This record gives sequence, C-alpha cells and structure tokens, in this order.
Amino acid sequence: MKTLATIAGLSLFLNCLAGAQRESLLNWPVLVVMPSVVDFGAVEKNTTVTNTFLVENLGGRTFEMNATVSGPFRIVSGGSCSMEPRTVGVVTIAHTPSGAPIDKEMVLCTGAGGARVLLTGRLSTSLLSDVERRRLVAPHDPDVSD
Repeated sequence: MKTLATIAGLSLFLNCLAGAQRESLLNWPVLVVMPSVVDFGAVEKNTTVTNTFLVENLGGRTFEMNATVSGPFRIVSGGSCSMEPRTVGVVTIAHTPSGAPIDKEMVLCTGAGGARVLLTGRLSTSLLSDVERRRLVAPHDPDVSD
C-alpha cells in the first residue's frame, strides 16, 4: 500500500511541476512563423509578385518583431510590428526576379528568439534559352553545353 501512495504522490508532484514549467514558458514571448518556406513559383522577367507568411506570438508577453530580407525580395508590409500575446500578423513579401534562373533568400525575423523563412522564386523558363532551360533540369550534366 505504501508503494501505491508513493507513486500517487510522485505523480501529483510531477503534474504540478509540469504545470509550473508550462506556465513559466508561456510567460515569455514565443515567435512562430508559418510556413517556413515560401515559393513564388515561376515569375516573368520585370514582373513583381507577392506572397505572405504568418508570424504568431504564442507566448504571454509582448515583443517587437522585425523582419529583414535582401536580394530580389523585399518586404511590402508587416515587417516591423509589436506582437501582443497570442496574436497573429501577416508579412507580405514581393519578388522581382534577378535574372538568375533561381533566386533564394532567407527572411530573418528578430524578437522572441527569432525565426527564419526561406524564400524561393524561379525565372519563367519561357524567357530562358534552350541551354539555360536544360541547365535548370540537369545542372550537373556535362552534356549540356553552350
């Protein structure tokens, strides 16, 4: 009988401990981004397209969130904001192809531990030469030459 009481007491202690840890974690801001990869797809040269990702504060404190990106991507809106507890924001990104077959950059979000979002976009293959198109399909194929 003493063993059963000890197990019940230990179980109660662990449940209380887990609750205390859970509560203390939620007292801090927690930044989550969704999705972690944003693909703009194939984009025509000299054309700008936009896409979005969500930022969410799952925690219990307010923090300042700032998002930065470089290259052929730029932040249109939502890149700097105060994130109240348990709120969601939208970051809008624009992509204008650089002229390279594939563009890739990382959005860095600061605050509450930070987060990253990978951005990708492709130059529309209708504007590429046959050789450039074959290199996209088989980038390491020695038979693809100029």
